[in-house]
Amino acid sequence: MAKRAPTAYFVFLEQNRESTRAEVVAAASGEKVSVAVVAKALGEKWRQLSEEEKAKRIMASDPEVNRIAGDAVKATAKATELMLELMAEKAYGAARKGKRRTLKFADVDHVACTDRRFVDMGLRDVFATESTFAEARGEVGNGKENAAEREGTAKQKKAAAAAAKNSRPITDFFKA
Repeated sequence: MAKRAPTAYFVFLEQNRESTRAEVVAAASGEKVSVAVVAKALGEKWRQLSEEEKAKRIMASDPEVNRIAGDAVKATAKATELMLELMAEKAYGAARKGKRRTLKFADVDHVACTDRRFVDMGLRDVFATESTFAEARGEVGNGKENAAEREGTAKQKKAAAAAAKNSRPITDFFKA
């Protein structure tokens, strides 16, 4: 399995660890400081970033992206916000149909599989193939997998691979 790219938060930590450590050591009058103290200071710096700065860092974590214009960051952040709002509303509706107030992965997955916009985005395939969602799909730790389930997963992976061939990289969004 291919190694996943680091998140924007971890890239931020890597880029700022040494300077933050130096600041914390200076503030502690040159005494030894623990890793936890440095991590806490880094977390605080991350929290102080504006949402726009975080979005820019997240977008820049894509290896295909070299530069990002400010208006592109704002547009992408707003589009993401609207997409998440729509998904949450629809997933909540699915939960309410089940007479629940708690959203479950199945509710979000249902939206990803039934709403054309999310299907076109490829979200259904991401949920079906990403190992991150294996536990939510019930494929990890229960020991009850059978051949039919594994075959269905193989079909889903094949469909995701075919969909990936037709997908466009994020850099297409920024081309004039």
